[in-house]
Amino acid sequence: MCCIPASPNDPANAIVPLVLTALALIALPQVLRFVRMLRNLIRSHAAMKAVFESLTPDELLQMVSRVEALGNEPSRGCLLIGKHPRPATGRCSISIPTEIPDFPWAGSMLTAQFVGWDKQSLRNPVEFSFEKGHQTSTTLSAGARFFWPPFRRDGKKRGGHVLSVDRYLKLAPDLSARMAELCPDQPAELFDYILNRVGIGSREVRLGLHPEWQQTYRRHTCPECKRPMRLIAQITGSAIHKRLSGGEFYFFGCVTHPQITASDQDWD
Repeated sequence: MCCIPASPNDPANAIVPLVLTALALIALPQVLRFVRMLRNLIRSHAAMKAVFESLTPDELLQMVSRVEALGNEPSRGCLLIGKHPRPATGRCSISIPTEIPDFPWAGSMLTAQFVGWDKQSLRNPVEFSFEKGHQTSTTLSAGARFFWPPFRRDGKKRGGHVLSVDRYLKLAPDLSARMAELCPDQPAELFDYILNRVGIGSREVRLGLHPEWQQTYRRHTCPECKRPMRLIAQITGSAIHKRLSGGEFYFFGCVTHPQITASDQDWD
């Protein structure tokens, strides 16, 4: 088969540039809109960063404490928030607070240890263990503290932890007014930014709360009493070892039979 070169006078040669020009003109408004949106986003982020840096540590602590006080029942668990270094040894230890109610493992030192990969058995690369006797040494606690999400029960409805910025501001008019004073255009976005900067948004370590699954929800039951197990801890992989980035690791236990535990993993 032979190819016949197009003639310079072929009408198609004039149509192609016209089509490309028309497509560019059609796409131009969308491109300009995206550029404006990106520019506004950058400006907004810079403004929120400036506001955050203008707040004193005492003001930030008061905001966190105000959120914790929004509950009408004791919190059933907590998050470890704030700045804490990544462990280089593949091992992190967390002292479980004694304040978690109806929690047989309260006062224990929980350890998550990276034990390596086993591709054949797909074994969980993290092993959990704990020992009784409350200790204060926590390898992730440098500059960190526990945040107790408010637990609310309205009327006869089933209660639950509040982990929503919008609900925080709705339940606390004083916080809402303060955010509107600092950032009139985006008060909720500013408060979300502040909570993320103090570490509440990262949620690297959850103790006693409901698990957050990356992909598929899985339920663990006790083989002895057949009741659902309670989450003891959920730890982000990067808080254990850099090779575990992108993973979440879970440790469950039976409240009735505390010696019966199970572990799980989930990846994004």
